[in-house]
Amino acid sequence: LRPPPPRAELNVISVPSGAVVTLDGRPIPGVAPVQITEGLRPGQTHRLDVALPGYEAWSTTFQVAPGRVEQIAVLVARRATLYVSSEPPGANIWLDDVLFGTAPVEMVGLSAGRRVVVRAQHEGFATVTRTVRIALDDLSPHVVMRLEPAN
Repeated sequence: LRPPPPRAELNVISVPSGAVVTLDGRPIPGVAPVQITEGLRPGQTHRLDVALPGYEAWSTTFQVAPGRVEQIAVLVARRATLYVSSEPPGANIWLDDVLFGTAPVEMVGLSAGRRVVVRAQHEGFATVTRTVRIALDDLSPHVVMRLEPAN
């Protein structure tokens, strides 16, 4: 009589933690880090998906061998492009207290889901400051900074 082969075990870790995990399209209870023992068939190819709002989805296919396997999913933040124009055109545009350029400007590579402070300054006009949230459902927002003549 042979002993049964060791069970397959998959540990899924996400960076950052808290991601939703699916195995072969089946949601795994809880959030990463999670341990999966059910539904793993040694020698068969499985698909693993890891998702977290604000981050690019991560997926891989793999074959399970008996024993313990660890998958670490390093998730990359979704990126956005903020377009800023000014009325009148040509205002100096600041992003989080750093001079970015002269309007109109395109700010590429901003993390989605964060708030930024945009400031517009133009000679002869009052400075305008706005807080802008880079929403996950709008990765290319356009902001118009309207400046009023200085007193």
